[in-house]
Amino acid sequence: MFEPVTVATTNVPVLEDIRETWAWVEDTLVSARQVGSSLVLLPELLFPGYQAISVAPTLDQIRDFHRQAESTGGPTITKMAELALKIGCDIVVGFLEERDGAYYNSAAWVSQGKLIGLYRKTHLYAFESRYMQAGHEWSVFDTAWGRVGLLIGHDKEFPEAARTLKLHGADWFLIPAAWAAGQPETAVGDQQVFRAYDIARAIENNGWIVSSNYTGMSQGLPYLGHAAIVSPSGHVAAQLGDAPGWTASRIDANLVAPAYAAIDVERERRPDLYQASHVTHFPRP
Repeated sequence: MFEPVTVATTNVPVLEDIRETWAWVEDTLVSARQVGSSLVLLPELLFPGYQAISVAPTLDQIRDFHRQAESTGGPTITKMAELALKIGCDIVVGFLEERDGAYYNSAAWVSQGKLIGLYRKTHLYAFESRYMQAGHEWSVFDTAWGRVGLLIGHDKEFPEAARTLKLHGADWFLIPAAWAAGQPETAVGDQQVFRAYDIARAIENNGWIVSSNYTGMSQGLPYLGHAAIVSPSGHVAAQLGDAPGWTASRIDANLVAPAYAAIDVERERRPDLYQASHVTHFPRP
């Protein structure tokens, strides 16, 4: 049996001054902890900020971005770990990681003053590949609240990613993101798509989904916000709109969606058929 836990997720405003971002984060952590949150999810690449990425970067922009990268022992993760200890909650935060001359879109989990693990984004948008390398490993975290899988942004668009974590025992999932709306006229549709991925991943894996995001304008694009916590049955337990802020929900990994009393998606899988060689092609008459 797992312990229930209150988890908070965030819409972080796009801020140009990193000091303002730190101040906003610390205030949010304190507020979320005051209502009993034991874990707070922050967005993808919060440091140095996803707005540092351009869809069509110059070589100088890429070099400047890389100069802001840090190791896991750098000041960002060190300070975040100190905040986790001071405030008394775990934190998952996105950052630009440098390791052995390579750069990764990573998310770190800090607890009780130390780094306990990280995940490097495995599915990169084409323009992200100009800046960073894709990760090649999955990450799951054993906690008193259940086994937690970690994905980042674009990863949520690939059902295989969450399913792989589920097959490695993940009971629920954290997905820090940096999701923009594209053109203003598509914003509503993009919000629906952003939420649809969370709901689909929750239902198909019978696990809670916690997603975070940015909000505000950067390089002419509006970030969606709409961070949320979705239950295994696809019910949105907590959600934000497009304003900065945070929201929280109690997560109980012992609870499963009612449909799973009769249906066991894991047991009823057919991996023996999930190969191209098992496809029968019928010619057009």
